[in-house]
Amino acid sequence: MISKKWKLIIIGIDGVDWGLVQSFLRQGHLDNFNDFCQKGISLMLESTIPPISPVAWTTLLSGLNPGKHGIYDWSVRKEGSYQFRLADSSCLNVPMFWDILSAQGLSMTAFNFPLSYPPKKINGHMISGILTPSTNADFTYPRQLAMELRSLGYRIGMQQTYTAESEGIFYKDLMETLELRLKTVRYLLENHPQDAGAFLISESDFAQHKFWKYLKDARKSDPQAPDNPILEVYKRIDAFLGEISSSVDEDTNIVVLSDHGFCALKKVFCVNAWLAKHDFLVTKEGAFLKLRNRLDNFISVPSLHSWINKLRLGRILTLIPKQSRNNLIKGLLSFDDVDWSKTSAYASGALNQIYINLKGREPRGYVDVKQREEVLKKIEKAFSQLKDPVSGSNIKVKCMRAEDIYCGDKLKLAPDIHFNMDDYSYISTKRLSFKSAQTFRDSEYEDSGTHSPQGVFFAKGPNIAAGVSPNQGSKIEAIEVLPTLLYLLGAKIPRHLDGKINTSVIDGKKMVQRPPVYCSLGFSEKKGQKQPNKDPQAAEERLRGLGYID
Repeated sequence: MISKKWKLIIIGIDGVDWGLVQSFLRQGHLDNFNDFCQKGISLMLESTIPPISPVAWTTLLSGLNPGKHGIYDWSVRKEGSYQFRLADSSCLNVPMFWDILSAQGLSMTAFNFPLSYPPKKINGHMISGILTPSTNADFTYPRQLAMELRSLGYRIGMQQTYTAESEGIFYKDLMETLELRLKTVRYLLENHPQDAGAFLISESDFAQHKFWKYLKDARKSDPQAPDNPILEVYKRIDAFLGEISSSVDEDTNIVVLSDHGFCALKKVFCVNAWLAKHDFLVTKEGAFLKLRNRLDNFISVPSLHSWINKLRLGRILTLIPKQSRNNLIKGLLSFDDVDWSKTSAYASGALNQIYINLKGREPRGYVDVKQREEVLKKIEKAFSQLKDPVSGSNIKVKCMRAEDIYCGDKLKLAPDIHFNMDDYSYISTKRLSFKSAQTFRDSEYEDSGTHSPQGVFFAKGPNIAAGVSPNQGSKIEAIEVLPTLLYLLGAKIPRHLDGKINTSVIDGKKMVQRPPVYCSLGFSEKKGQKQPNKDPQAAEERLRGLGYID
């Protein structure tokens, strides 16, 4: 039985899509999601820009936009260079959900969130997520909790890499990992009660990246894979929600939310190749570089990877040591080959982001601050002429300036442009060769699904309104989630948060009986207090294997 101490339980389900949940509900699936709809509220959650996990979960759990928390990607720039390092908990220098509760004497368990490694000391328990090297590392606070989780067989992530002909093996590993994740959440709820808990289930995201194509009844490459793997994952999570709902005390509020939604992936856009073709990015001259560029055009690693999979020889990849695969995948050209003295723009990051090579900000800046607007307009004009390589039709590209979508003292770290291509159905890659003959390619990771901004927010419990849905014009913004959660828990709400309580979530009578209480939070954590991940290689391999980073 789950302890009565829990007042708020949050189940995060990575990437669960609003439209897909509605479709499954109409088909008669997901009884427990439907129970939330009937007894509580169901809202579409509007994600962050960009809608990727490290950015979205940081906003959801800090109540701040990226211009204040400073996370725009899986990586952060190394000071004084064009190189980036993997982001981790040392980069979170704003008060997070667990810091706010700890300051008020409330306890919390935080489980499996992206930028939680190395774990920090909180009033409660922290179990770090996908960036953890392995369960042999110190991945919990307190440290002794790791022994209990190891005894459950807990593991950080999946063990199999996806290939078309081994979908059955990949799916089996995914479901086994999901079961271990759910088993661990249940163990923590039953054996380590706190005031609040936030638990992230990751496998829904992995499944949708690889299996989205089967929502359209495509023929499976591997007959051992189920007909609709995504539905099977959703149904297992739905059953788990039923288990939790039937086990908690009547005074417990339960919130189920995702960080973003999903959609079909059309093509991968080689943004640095495109910038080079339009002379925004210039590579160095030299016979050796020209030879490498020729080789890169004709013998590119992604092309080889793609052909290996088309020939159903994907298991060959698993015979190559991970470090050797990663060295190959980095390609023949890199930022070391860029002529920064002639380059006005470049791309870095996981999803559709461009930086201007600005004087005074970049180490070898080329564009004067006064010329920034001119370069931005030229990039936007070039995007307006972009066409789909198959249909030949124009691709609708929405360019958003950093200063128009973010605010705060970390705005200076933001990419100058975030571009959205046909509602995120095209995604960018930074690492394909700068002068590749192809601007568009298929996903070398064989992804068929990608992120969209429409996530989910379901809730039920004693403080939750009933019968609220987007049909009545209601939704919840990412920055509104934390103040709303704090109110549900009965905690004080810091005045520095960007968002306000979403009152459509709350029972109106409760708001009258218990008006929200606000506070000023004295948070003095400084950069460098927490040590960064000293061994990021394992985490980078895991993210690269999932197709999250280049």
